[in-house]
Formats: sequence, C-alpha cells, structure tokens
Amino acid sequence: MGKYLVVCRAQAGVRFGKAEPVVLQDFPTQFGRANIRIQTRLARHGGLSGPVPMGLMAEVEGDAPSLDHAFQEFSMTVQSMCAALSLIGNSPVEDMVPELGFETTPGVTERAFQQLFLPEERLLTVKRRRLPADLVVNVLHRLHHHDEQDRLRRAIGQYYQALRNWEPGREVLAVAHLWMGIEALTTVVLRRVSQEQATDRRGLASAWNVELTMLEAEVRRRLIFRGDESAYATARKTSDGFEHGFLGFNELHQQAASVRNRVASLLRASIIHELQLTEESQTVLTDLGFDQTGHLRVIKMVRGHINGPEGELAAKNEAYPRLDWRTRYVDMPSTDDAVKYSVKEDFTGVFASGVNFRFGKIEMWGGQESTLQPHPPED
Repeated sequence: MGKYLVVCRAQAGVRFGKAEPVVLQDFPTQFGRANIRIQTRLARHGGLSGPVPMGLMAEVEGDAPSLDHAFQEFSMTVQSMCAALSLIGNSPVEDMVPELGFETTPGVTERAFQQLFLPEERLLTVKRRRLPADLVVNVLHRLHHHDEQDRLRRAIGQYYQALRNWEPGREVLAVAHLWMGIEALTTVVLRRVSQEQATDRRGLASAWNVELTMLEAEVRRRLIFRGDESAYATARKTSDGFEHGFLGFNELHQQAASVRNRVASLLRASIIHELQLTEESQTVLTDLGFDQTGHLRVIKMVRGHINGPEGELAAKNEAYPRLDWRTRYVDMPSTDDAVKYSVKEDFTGVFASGVNFRFGKIEMWGGQESTLQPHPPED
C-alpha cells in the first residue's frame, strides 16, 4: 500500500465560498481512510485577467494498492457525494472525473504520476448556488450514520438523476427517476412511522383502514405526496405508462411536464425530513432560495429577417443561409477580488451576394438564475 493524491473535477450548478471548502477527515474508502477537500474550481479562461469559477474540484488523499486503484476508488468516493450536493442546492452536478494523481508516500523519491486530459468546462451564464460548507458536512454525516442510509442514498441518487434530466424535452425521464426515488423512500417512511406509532405493517394498515397490500401506496399518497391526489395519480400513471409502454409519448410528455416540478418538490422535502437533521439545518435547506429546480443549459436564439432579391440565399458552397455566431468574454472593472466579465456576441452573415440580415432580437433562457445583466445595444 502507498499513499496517493487524486484531483477530480466536475461542472456544477453549486459552489462554495473561497475560504469555505468542504473538508472531510478520515472518510472511509475500501482501502482505508482518506482526507477529502471539495471546493470551487478556479481557472483562467480565454483573455480574462483572473481565474473564474469553473465548477467543483475535489482532492482526495489516502492509501491504495496503486495509483490506478486510487484513481478509480477516490473518484468514485467523491462522485457518491455529488447526489447530496445536488439535493442541497437543488441544482445538477455532472460526473466527478479524475484529472490527475500522484504518489505521496513519505520517503519515496520516484513517484507514480498520471493525468487525464479533460476538455475545459464552459463558462456558465447561470448563477452557481452557494452552499454552506458546514451544512454539507452535516448532511453527509447524517446520511452516513442513518439506519436507512442505503435506501436514502437510492432515493437521493434518483433525485440526482432527475436533475440531470431537467432540460426541456426530458420531462418524462425526470419524472421516471423521481418516481423511482419515491419508491425507494417509501420503505424508509413506512418504517419510521411504524416505529413512531409502536406498531407493525398490519397495525398501521388497520389504523389507516386500508388493505395490507395497499400500505406502501398509502404511504406514498398520504405522507410523501401529502394528500395531493392529483399529483400522485398523474406521477404514478406517467411512470407506469413509460415503464410498461401503454401510453404514447405525446401523452407521456404532457403528463410529465404538468407534474414534474410538484413531484420534485415533494420528494426533496420528504428526503430532507427523513434525514433527521437539526431543526436549524432543515430550516436552512428549505430557506436557501433554491425552491426552483434548475438546469445548467442556456439556450440562445437570434431572430430577424433575411433581406435580398428572390433567388439563392445561401453563400457559395453553403447549403443554407446562416449566421456565424461567436461568443467573447471581456473583463469588466471590479472593486472587489471577484473577476467580472461581460458577454459579447459577434455575428457574421454567411449569405449570397446582395443578401443581408436585419436583427430582431437575441434570446437567452435556461432553468436557473441568470448572471446576465441586460445592457442597451451599442450604437
């Protein structure tokens, strides 16, 4: 066994303060204990004068049989935490990929090293949600020591996958993952309620006046969905119709789009409740302003009119008339230590001779808070 340090990174809709990383000491791995540090990754981009936030990075140092073993195990360890980060911030975190690693065994003079060359993350024009580091540590601690940690991890993992399918057009997949998360959470809720009421399955079914075979369904309807019959019925029908193929995709999409946000809110609230956090932590989790579930994709569209004589519109050797669209990032004056930049959009028309383009408007939209501040067009 040797000691190794592995650095991973991931694009993410969450961040931490510069002086507030998440630090986990003696975290268990299959090779022993490791020290973990998760923080906002700062990197230079283009011609900007200083480093800008580019997602998350994690450093993991611990014992392993080899650097290859460390690469795989340590990256999987921090990847397992991404679901909890998504739950807390209600925003997606992409895969935590190992970027580089090297041996740190004391007394060794020749050290194994390897680096995976990864493409640079894109700059986001949505606001990364800042998470309190102490809250993250608290949630991870409660999850790790919870009697139902396996089922809770499954529920959180399904919520995590739902967030990764939150973009427009993926509503069916999002609801399918949310329903699987609800199914995983059902047993956790059932066992807690049975314990609180000092009874068993049969006794709880009798108290609720439902058939024993319908007890799990009643837990979902009564406790997880909080009596919202419409959301419950629509989510169940969508999940069953998708899984068993008895609904067409048009109907599936309509149903999923109508219920997705409500189901996500109910599942997240139920998971937070079952984590049995302190009242203060639960309050922070529900009051962070992250009620709206977001995605990281920003869609850009330009509208206008092509002006020119009747005939060929496309430039020579081009199939269609089009615009070349290039995005530039330009430094802005700042009175603090944060790097601020403006987004400049450059357009070049690719049209036939005598054809030009008259701009109407540029649209940009996404699912999370935008960092873009509108400015009047330049003359």
